[in-house]
Amino acid sequence: HEEQWICYIFSYLSSKNTITDLVHNLLDVVKNCLESFFHETFTVKEGLWIRDKKILSIGLAIENRVTYHGLALNLFLDPALIKTIEPCSLSPDQYASLSDFFLFSTLEIKKLLNLALKNSYNRFC
Repeated sequence: HEEQWICYIFSYLSSKNTITDLVHNLLDVVKNCLESFFHETFTVKEGLWIRDKKILSIGLAIENRVTYHGLALNLFLDPALIKTIEPCSLSPDQYASLSDFFLFSTLEIKKLLNLALKNSYNRFC
């Protein structure tokens, strides 16, 4: 997707690795990566927010202690599209994308985030 960075997470949840831990760890890695790259503060609150706009959603499902689905970071969000789907029961005005705040290379951001998650793998296991 050019409009989003999608990251699918497959993880086995052990007794020491809960779903809450996994969600917090995933959001922290992406938050820290974006903050270091853009020098801007991002807020973790049922996803990832910048200022008063949601830019990242997380949705995990669990079956037999194995997670699937993952993260979706809005890179270039079409405002007309978001008005038609109303995701997460939020108003379309509450959504934004990184491109609303910053200039960047899509490839650069995707590589940066993939590397951050790969390097943080031990936090999820």
